[in-house]
Amino acid sequence: MSTRDCRRTRVGRINRQCVPRRGRPEDVAALVAFLVSPSASFITGQSVHVDGGWLLHRVANKQGDRPK
Repeated sequence: MSTRDCRRTRVGRINRQCVPRRGRPEDVAALVAFLVSPSASFITGQSVHVDGGWLLHRVANKQGDRPK
């Protein structure tokens, strides 16, 4: 795959997310900071996806809908 094709693929994936940008380490760090704070003391056994809405897009496509 050429560099141009790789860039096109990457841009296409980003554009399909609900948040149209690449994830940053700060995105994950913000979640971790919240989860270790007293505000999250009642949260147990959850899976949290820090993916810019990628999972939402995939679920919506399987159902034939497009996320807004």
